[in-house]
Amino acid sequence: MVEGEFNSMSAIYDVVPNFAPQPFAWGKFKVGNPDTYFFLCEFIDMKSELPDPVDFCSQLAELHANSTSPTGKFGFHITTCHGKYPQCVGWEESWEVFYRNFLGAVLRLDIEMNGEWKELQAVSARLLDTVISKLLGALEKEGSSVKPCLIHGDLWEGNVGTNFETGKVYIFDAAAFYAHSEMEIGMWRRKKLGLSAKEYTQEYMRRFDISEPADQFDDRNRLYCIVF
Repeated sequence: MVEGEFNSMSAIYDVVPNFAPQPFAWGKFKVGNPDTYFFLCEFIDMKSELPDPVDFCSQLAELHANSTSPTGKFGFHITTCHGKYPQCVGWEESWEVFYRNFLGAVLRLDIEMNGEWKELQAVSARLLDTVISKLLGALEKEGSSVKPCLIHGDLWEGNVGTNFETGKVYIFDAAAFYAHSEMEIGMWRRKKLGLSAKEYTQEYMRRFDISEPADQFDDRNRLYCIVF
């Protein structure tokens, strides 16, 4: 978890250094029982409040636009964690294949933790086998492609802060990987989040074009939200 966060924040800082605290190191304490790890980064005195939509979304769009996957594929070079749960981020050339693997791992974890639920598993199978192919396959048909963009991966207002002195917005606590840019804002569909306010999605879409077919954006957004 700690190693993944250090690598996530380092990747983000390399692209948009004014949008993230500078990471310095991660490691393991010499004293064990239990094994304990640390992540060290720049200290920024921040207040927890909803970020300015223009500042926040312009920098997020810059992260997505200026990042380049080192392999040209979707994924990440090391396992990252959403909370305490490892994410399935092995490299894949196809976004459709990557997302099917990613969501499939989440659904398997649900079964491991909560047990069998036949009705849910039937719907999940249909989602993995049919819906993903229909929605995400359309992004990569007839010569079209999706750029692997570096995303934060867990971007809600609890992982965003505003510098007390300068008013600049920063993001932290990332679970990064290279993904379809729209994956980042799928989380904002959850109504209990402050970033679910329409102004954030609208401001982001002003600065980073949504993918074609554009008329399927809302369905893709719903699909991406399921993971969270």
